[in-house]
Amino acid sequence: MAENVISPSEDDLTNAARSLRISYPTLGAPRLLSLLLEANSNWTVSEKRLRKVLQKAGLSASSNTITPSVSNNDGDASSHEYPTSRMVEHLTPSKWTNSVKVADFGREKGKGLVATKLVAEGERIWVEDPFVMCPEWELEELQRGAHACMYCTRPISLSITPPMPCKCSAMFCNRLCHARGAPAHAFLCPAQNPAAVPFLEHVRKEQWKAPYAWALFVALILSHAVKGVDSTNKELYDMLEVLRGLAALSLEKRVRVLANWQAGDASSRALWKRTHTLFVQALYKPADPVYAKKLQKLKGKSIALPPGVEDELFGYDQFLVGLGKMSLNMEAHGGLNQTPRITIIAKSAIPEGEELVVSYVDPSQDVWTRRRMLKEWGFGTCLCARCVQEAESSKAAGGGVEQKAELEDELRGFLGV
Repeated sequence: MAENVISPSEDDLTNAARSLRISYPTLGAPRLLSLLLEANSNWTVSEKRLRKVLQKAGLSASSNTITPSVSNNDGDASSHEYPTSRMVEHLTPSKWTNSVKVADFGREKGKGLVATKLVAEGERIWVEDPFVMCPEWELEELQRGAHACMYCTRPISLSITPPMPCKCSAMFCNRLCHARGAPAHAFLCPAQNPAAVPFLEHVRKEQWKAPYAWALFVALILSHAVKGVDSTNKELYDMLEVLRGLAALSLEKRVRVLANWQAGDASSRALWKRTHTLFVQALYKPADPVYAKKLQKLKGKSIALPPGVEDELFGYDQFLVGLGKMSLNMEAHGGLNQTPRITIIAKSAIPEGEELVVSYVDPSQDVWTRRRMLKEWGFGTCLCARCVQEAESSKAAGGGVEQKAELEDELRGFLGV
């Protein structure tokens, strides 16, 4: 009996085409299609569809180099680029937990946590204050209106001690929050650093959290650099090590997984460059001489960042990397945070030696939305049991949700978002 003829999925076709392209880097689409159908006798694929897949995945014969990729099933690039990260040797979790240790799982997976003992269901594993607080825009508006603490975001009305006002309209709910948050806030305070106002108005208008989070991070670094940049300023160098250890994937590389991203490339780059210019003027080189003097007053006369750090914080390419870092590490319950306290509780028992895992996406979203978000983070196409089962069920039901998701992806690519 003849095999049932099928039309392969986009991922299966791309992966098969990638394997052939590695072996035959100069063959045109017609010959490549012939080899493809020889290797997969029950497939039906048109030359037009194959050309489209080759072009989308960067596998056209005109491509300069085709590099064998790590097996990731992402179907989006000839050589997959994973987010980069590195261990921070001096940073141990003992300050926040005695239940886990940090482990390096390799290039594809990066860093993670492993249980050092049996963790019971419901046990509190981790408690930590956020490294940088980056609230949702609605909460940020409450902060500016003195309704929420500028540092911890708690409602000012709940403060049990007299709140501490800033020179702008913001408030800190108590002296401790003022001591912790005021030095960094000063660099983004409209009253103390008016050069920051155009940048802040811009990111609020765009509702773009990543550059806002990056600015908060850089302001925190600058507030520590004011204390001096010699070896005695351990906090500054520890902070720079944490920054360098964060998982990173440049914004430019993230958008390449979006369908039709080239269509919106010019407008996207214009937005990135405009945002970078305003960021630099806010925290590094204000265009207005009067504003420059005010910023210099905050920094102090002797401030000088360690060698190479200025470009690391303010260079354009590094700015795009910084935005990628913020997007990757800013979670609803993460270190670049939107809540005043991080608490992790085990949802089930975790044996000693087992890896601790969290969901990078909202589990209530459909499989196509979850996969799209993971692709944007450089993780390829998720092939966990749940995603595979839901994808198959969706296709069997007619693929309406998948088609909607594909249209959304194309629109995102066109708009560069």
